[in-house]
Amino acid sequence: MPESLRLAAAAHRAAAEFTFRERFKIPEDGSALVVDQKEVSAAYHAVPSTSGGMFVDECTRGDERRRSLGLLPPILHELYELVRADERFVYITLCVKNRPGKGDEGLLVGQATNDKHYVIAAWDVNGIDRWQLPPASAPLS
Repeated sequence: MPESLRLAAAAHRAAAEFTFRERFKIPEDGSALVVDQKEVSAAYHAVPSTSGGMFVDECTRGDERRRSLGLLPPILHELYELVRADERFVYITLCVKNRPGKGDEGLLVGQATNDKHYVIAAWDVNGIDRWQLPPASAPLS
């Protein structure tokens, strides 16, 4: 097997082995976790699941908001609305999966006006991690 295929297979196994919450760990000190959106997309597509979806909310329209709120744990609804109303963010990406034997997990990523992608929240059956947004008057990072 060529080396590139071996590396791709190893990356796929690693992505499938960890939950979003384990892979995109929000720092406990409150600092931001900046991620590459391609890495988020690759992790989403590598996770085997029985159901789920990836939705992008443009922060200005209502339809995707309703769909996204229905997929989020209720405890994250207020945070979602806060990020959606925050003018520093342009898009919110919600990734949700249901893994056989592992339950629901998800990841909420905000694309800011500075073109960086911030992990806002991540959850799995073991808990929910949230980023404490800085005040609206402060820079994101």
